[in-house]
Amino acid sequence: MAKPKKTGRPTTYREEYCEQLINYMRGVNSFESFSDVIGVHRDTLYEWCKVNPLFSDARKRGREGLQRGLENISKGLMTGKIKGNAAALIFFMKNTTTWRDEPIQEMDNIDGISFNYEE
Repeated sequence: MAKPKKTGRPTTYREEYCEQLINYMRGVNSFESFSDVIGVHRDTLYEWCKVNPLFSDARKRGREGLQRGLENISKGLMTGKIKGNAAALIFFMKNTTTWRDEPIQEMDNIDGISFNYEE
């Protein structure tokens, strides 16, 4: 029995993109902007995550590196070691990480101290 012919355009995915993506995101760059670096549409990156477990893992590892970089910038702003726009950093963090304005529920009561968020 003959193999069925593959249809559609051949993939441009390369395994070396995994390490490139991780390093790119560690440089405090978004997953989506990596598409411009390698010359594909962002939808292509999302599709690669679905069909390539290594690329999906690279995205997760990249996000961890991105978050670490943003936390370091945040600490630098808080301590005065870095000058910058805190509002812009917060906006970027909300759009590229899991940071949100909602309080974490389990943090509402720490060591018997209750926190009231109402004014």
